[in-house]
Amino acid sequence: MSMPPPQYGQQSGYNQSPATQPQPSGGINGMGLTGLIIGIVALAVCWIPWIGFVGVLIGFVGLVFGILGIALDKYRGRRMLGIIGTAVSGVAFILAMFLPVITSIWWTWNWLEQSGTIDSFETLIEQEYET
Repeated sequence: MSMPPPQYGQQSGYNQSPATQPQPSGGINGMGLTGLIIGIVALAVCWIPWIGFVGVLIGFVGLVFGILGIALDKYRGRRMLGIIGTAVSGVAFILAMFLPVITSIWWTWNWLEQSGTIDSFETLIEQEYET
């Protein structure tokens, strides 16, 4: 004996109970939390003159973890840590490209000014233009 075809709106031969559908769980998004922590470390490192370029690498790793945190927990309702981790790591990645250059120039200029090197260059240039 064959079964009649299922009608629309009715369950067919497989189980569609809500228990089998992905549900938000109370756990923590580990990838997103890792991306957030790595992004905070990258933000701290990117301010250091000459070494701050390491923040580019650290920020990139944080971006990868943050994006994985968003992608892997897409249907579980735990994406917020992944989104925050991606945002913080992205900001750190961008800042790590520019801040080390700016802080290195500022630090070097300040050091040259305090050592008197800039004053000696100014007097040397003035002597060259006078002759």
